[in-house]
Amino acid sequence: MFRRAPAFGPVLDDLYMIIAIDFGTTYTGVSWTWSGRLREVDPITKWPRNASESLGTESSAKVPSRIQYNGRKPTAWGFGLDNGEDTYEWFKLLLDYENLPPEIKASDRVKYTYRKLKMWATTYSNGDALAAAVKFTSDYLRLVWSHALSVIRDQKGQTWTDGVPCKIIVSRPAIWTQLGSDRTKIAVEEAIRKSAHRCSEIEITMISEPEAAAQTMLQSPTITLRPDLTRPGDIYLICDAGGGTVDVISYELQSLQPLKLSECVEGKGDLCGAVFIDEAFDRDIRVRIGGTQEWAKLNDRQIRRIMDQWEFGIKRLFNTMSEYWIDIPGSRSELYEPGHVVGLFQHPCSRARALVQQQVEQVRQTCQRPPKAIILVGGMGASDYLAALLKEQYKNEIEIRHSNPESWNAVCKGAVMSIVENHTTVVSRISRLHYGFPFDAEYDPNDPGNFGRPRYWDHHRQLSLVEGKMRWLVHKGERVAHITQKRGLFRHRIDVGENITASHILISIHVCKESIAPDWQDASVEPLCDLIVKLDDNFAYLPTFTTPSRNLYRFVTTEVAMTPRGHSLDFEIFVENRPLEHAIRWPDGSIIGQSLAIDMDAQDVVLGETKDHARDLDI
Repeated sequence: MFRRAPAFGPVLDDLYMIIAIDFGTTYTGVSWTWSGRLREVDPITKWPRNASESLGTESSAKVPSRIQYNGRKPTAWGFGLDNGEDTYEWFKLLLDYENLPPEIKASDRVKYTYRKLKMWATTYSNGDALAAAVKFTSDYLRLVWSHALSVIRDQKGQTWTDGVPCKIIVSRPAIWTQLGSDRTKIAVEEAIRKSAHRCSEIEITMISEPEAAAQTMLQSPTITLRPDLTRPGDIYLICDAGGGTVDVISYELQSLQPLKLSECVEGKGDLCGAVFIDEAFDRDIRVRIGGTQEWAKLNDRQIRRIMDQWEFGIKRLFNTMSEYWIDIPGSRSELYEPGHVVGLFQHPCSRARALVQQQVEQVRQTCQRPPKAIILVGGMGASDYLAALLKEQYKNEIEIRHSNPESWNAVCKGAVMSIVENHTTVVSRISRLHYGFPFDAEYDPNDPGNFGRPRYWDHHRQLSLVEGKMRWLVHKGERVAHITQKRGLFRHRIDVGENITASHILISIHVCKESIAPDWQDASVEPLCDLIVKLDDNFAYLPTFTTPSRNLYRFVTTEVAMTPRGHSLDFEIFVENRPLEHAIRWPDGSIIGQSLAIDMDAQDVVLGETKDHARDLDI
């Protein structure tokens, strides 16, 4: 139980804060509440402005995900930064760089960001751009976190947060691999640990962005007061179109009070967010003013003025009925007709529509009915133009829901609500991977999978065994209910007279992301972790067997139980329903407890580098 012991007055039971951080590619939001009024979620809307010509504060639901350095030290962040070589943005995408599609890695912005971080890392660290991305994320989030606490203290009192436990929840894109999620969590933990937060306890968890958005939108009065949209069995497609990523995921409503959802089909995502609209405008405006050389003549203040006109005067307000103008400082005004702006929106919006269409068809095929509504959230999700495209495509069939004020901050507010609800909202998920373990199977000359595999003679049982047969506990695409165990048998031989208490069983858990899991271990089967199971001395009752050389042995048949619990996997090992002590070992050799904190909805599990990047932080 969280408790707070204030300097004066009685002990207050269960006093704690909940702070959500929606760390985005282009903008970051923070929302919070506390145990005295859990249903009232407040966004942080006051942010520092760093521009020399307009020092002070900026009022906004989010702050730009930008940071400025002087050497190794961050000097400014958020609003009003110059577009110089020491200002960094887009570094979030490098947290899952290995998973970026080739065409995204080849985009101008991503190549420019990677090159800048590589140059910084070469000068000030070990030359690793990805480790620099973790450091920049950590530095940036530390500044955001410290500012959020300062705003809370301004509202509640300067010592109000002292000794108060804090639950922190951080959003992540649904399309990220486990490696991207782990790097983010490392950066968050570094940010909080190195800040002077004065909280008594810190608990950090993560949530996927569309799942957090569903918490907000499906409990909004615009939905809950519509009986035609809130019947059990109704399906909602959440499209979280943000700055960098667009994620789509579909949930079937189990109940509204309390909110309980089941994931219908596997969620998907793409890197086609609003930054790629910005990239199209950036290329276009440079050509209009005379090319790169003319653009280079503009100072940082002039460039920022152009980009602000685009961001706040065109992109966020765009519809196909209006004309827009961009004032070029010291020059002329450029007319942007609706048809031309449509061209800038075209590629990212087309990819977002394709994601939605694929998800709708998958829901229709799996559930025999379409979604009741498509709910748009995120920065690009607030676009009237994207909403109009989808309304035209699904008119008279699927309702399109989007609300400009609510959509942009839906993820952050929903992340807070996921903690407030204090129960599992998503009661079943669609597994993105196959989970299982290899074992040695008896040689079968009629099984083609036996050919070419390591084979050996078992002298105890007098038979030939082949390594690498797979026993799958969970299959990709399978609906996995919360706290529902999946079990598989594993046999281990013990020689009579062997010191059992010094013995261990090693069970290697593997994953596969292919549509159909192979019967035998191949290149598509990747290691996830090892279960190191400690044997005890309670096996004397087992029957004994005799080898041809008159040696005695026993078989221990264990059950491997895997239990999904939210965003973690619990492993248990049983012998005749009696649990055995065990530990989990990562592929890099590090030992953790009995729970594996992985994202069941991650698109891939890529392990082994995360801790190296943590060591490379050097901050």
